[in-house]
Amino acid sequence: MASIQMVDEKLIMDQIHEYENLVADVLSEGMKMCEILQAKVLLEKFPPTWSEYRNHLKYKKRDLTLQELISHMRTEEANRLKDKETSLSSLSVKANLVESTASKDRFHQNKGRKFQKNKQQKSFKAPDRKIQKNKPVCYCCGKTWT
Repeated sequence: MASIQMVDEKLIMDQIHEYENLVADVLSEGMKMCEILQAKVLLEKFPPTWSEYRNHLKYKKRDLTLQELISHMRTEEANRLKDKETSLSSLSVKANLVESTASKDRFHQNKGRKFQKNKQQKSFKAPDRKIQKNKPVCYCCGKTWT
């Protein structure tokens, strides 16, 4: 059992099948091994990138059987593959901003200068006509108030 170690390059489920075959060989030799021990050994063989998930499962209050652990691993692997696909697709959608040297030069020309107000300030005046206000209308009967 010490010879097997999971790696990230291969699918986890393929490696689990190899582990199950190894356990079946051990059991066929007449050695007894409970399912919880089989699960604990498999838990220790997780790849390095799964260390956080391994620690989460290792310190649960209830021990997992081998089949429960495999079910958890199948779900986790599916989630990781989905996350990897979405992260790769989001990388292809993103674009980088490329500035030309002309825009950089324009920025550096004005650097350090104070903002100068236009000497010919325009003054805006309101028109001299009276603004008409709408008279309130009654919601029920429609009459206008004075």
